[in-house]
Amino acid sequence: MKHFPQFIHMLRAAWDGDRNTCVEQATHLAERLESEGDTAHARMLRFTLSALQNKEMSPATRQAVADARATMLAPAPTAAGTQDDAGRVALTFGEWEHEAAPHR
Repeated sequence: MKHFPQFIHMLRAAWDGDRNTCVEQATHLAERLESEGDTAHARMLRFTLSALQNKEMSPATRQAVADARATMLAPAPTAAGTQDDAGRVALTFGEWEHEAAPHR
């Protein structure tokens, strides 16, 4: 879990389609792993990055990724009668209020 934030930055860059930042983050993470003696994971990361860089997405995969992004980024449909809950964010596991009073 020590490298989790850097892994998330790498994943986010890949998700956003920022190939240069993704490669930069992956390379930096591999270098950190090597400096800590974890050469096996660094090698695995470099191998995976190399394989992904040399692989083109098929048109069907590219369309599926675009559809998934559009679905995830689209505003969620609101049910009738929930328009007055402008300060609330609906989550799959419940709700969270932006200005919630502290629990005591």
